[in-house]
Amino acid sequence: MAHNVTMQNNENKTFYDTQQNIGSIKDISAEFSSVHRLVCWWEINNAFQSYFRTQSADQSANAYKSEQLYFYLKTKHAFTLDNASGLQAELSGWYTSAQRQGTRTLQRVYDLSVGISKQVFNNQGQLGSVPLIFFWAILTGL
Repeated sequence: MAHNVTMQNNENKTFYDTQQNIGSIKDISAEFSSVHRLVCWWEINNAFQSYFRTQSADQSANAYKSEQLYFYLKTKHAFTLDNASGLQAELSGWYTSAQRQGTRTLQRVYDLSVGISKQVFNNQGQLGSVPLIFFWAILTGL
């Protein structure tokens, strides 16, 4: 765990900022993903990731230990509008739970988007427009 630290030099009476390793972050994770085709015109891609994070710092003035379980969910629904041209409507969304990074907390973040996509270059690529409908994020300190 690296943080900006202000150091003092008593010989020349100066201060300077530097990065210093003040602890450790360890993550253990698991992931599950699946693809489902409910009918020939509707495909669903889902993903779930879960993490268990342990953080610690053992500085003389700032001993710190934290354990947390956090997760990420994602789903994408593709609806075929015209099979011959590869035209699809898409609905997607994702959610990340709140998590700690050192002494800061990243609040939950989520998104919901819709759009249209089309296969191009003999199905070698995809051109799409997925405008943002809703997005929320914030960073706060402890």
